[in-house]
Amino acid sequence: MGAKSKGRIPRNKKKSWKKQVDISEVDEYLDDVRLQERFGGLVSEKESDEIFTIDKSPDEADPDVLLRQKRPKRPKVDQDNLRCFQNLKGLPGAKVPVKHNYIKDKRPDYIKAKTNRKKAASELLAAVSNDIALKKGEEKKKQLPKDPWADDETADPAGDWLEPALRKMRRCRTEGTVRRPLYMRVKRSLLPAVEPPHAGQSYHPEAADHSALLEEAVLVEHKKEADFQRWERQTTAKFPSRRPTEADWIKEMSGGLGEDEEEKGDEEKSVTLVKKVPKPKTRQQRRKMREREVAERQRLAAVTTRRSENEVFRVRTIAKELRAREARTVERQARRLERQCARASQPLTLGRERFEPTSLELNLTEELPGSLRNIRVEGDPLQERFKSLQKRNIIEPRVRTTQKKKFKRKRFDRITASDREPNKLKTERNF
Repeated sequence: MGAKSKGRIPRNKKKSWKKQVDISEVDEYLDDVRLQERFGGLVSEKESDEIFTIDKSPDEADPDVLLRQKRPKRPKVDQDNLRCFQNLKGLPGAKVPVKHNYIKDKRPDYIKAKTNRKKAASELLAAVSNDIALKKGEEKKKQLPKDPWADDETADPAGDWLEPALRKMRRCRTEGTVRRPLYMRVKRSLLPAVEPPHAGQSYHPEAADHSALLEEAVLVEHKKEADFQRWERQTTAKFPSRRPTEADWIKEMSGGLGEDEEEKGDEEKSVTLVKKVPKPKTRQQRRKMREREVAERQRLAAVTTRRSENEVFRVRTIAKELRAREARTVERQARRLERQCARASQPLTLGRERFEPTSLELNLTEELPGSLRNIRVEGDPLQERFKSLQKRNIIEPRVRTTQKKKFKRKRFDRITASDREPNKLKTERNF
């Protein structure tokens, strides 16, 4: 039997639906439906009154009657609702698209916030300067008029060449002319100036508050002990208690020497390495290798094309990935804001020294007094205020330094045996 011709396609298969079916009538019907929708809607859905009209005029008109009748007036044309302009008003039921005139701000949120802060600061400065100018104007109005015939006591004796500099100096000295920089209006820390003490630090605290304070103090001590042990492990524990001797060093350096040297030598002699030389490829092998490379490149190109075409069907997946990316971005921004807020309540590194908080002020259970007369005061108010300034980044952390007094050393001249006389002994001071 010969091969089946390509023109004959079985009609019971799915392939014959596309190649053997005539869809010209369906296309004509759809074009007709679109045309009807464009000019007022489908005819099949309209009522008879909208499509047909009843002709009530007589078939035969009497000429005498027509002569006696007056010619009817021509109706006034509505210029706004002409039939030739009906298509310009759009399809029935379709809304006219509203085009906004404004331009959408596509800047990031942090840039918008920065611009708003600058705008608010400039408005505040403008309001302050306006108030100062109004006060100055009121003060000038309250002043008495100057007597033109009186002697000028405020005359400048230096001359006209110093007048611009003096005018500028007077302007800078007056209140309100020199603007404070914007960074001075921003708080250096979110901590309050006076922090409220812990409830357990009261002279007569409750049992729960005092136990919470003691637990906090225990955690601080545990942390100090852990730091001390860590430094001990990294320094003292890493050094041996006994200094290694020369015998230990020789033993360590000679480890593994002299073991099985003879056996290794025999194995090296018995084994002979033969290097294989690869045979050159034939023409057939090189041709097949080139064909495989071409086929592999074509396969990779087809895979790339198929993947790029299938991207259309990944619209939902891509939208889901974009939503997940936006959610991650919002989460990272929230975490960054939390870190910034936490950093704003911590002391910054303003100098060479690091901030060291004071020890927790507390009284033990047996030290709690029964009355105010027997109370035991803990802490120093002056030191607490000084540490508060450092914690709020107003001053840098400092360490008290003391200068040791250095005495001047005496110098003596060397005396030989021939110069051993009392009058030749000289002493000098290193001034």
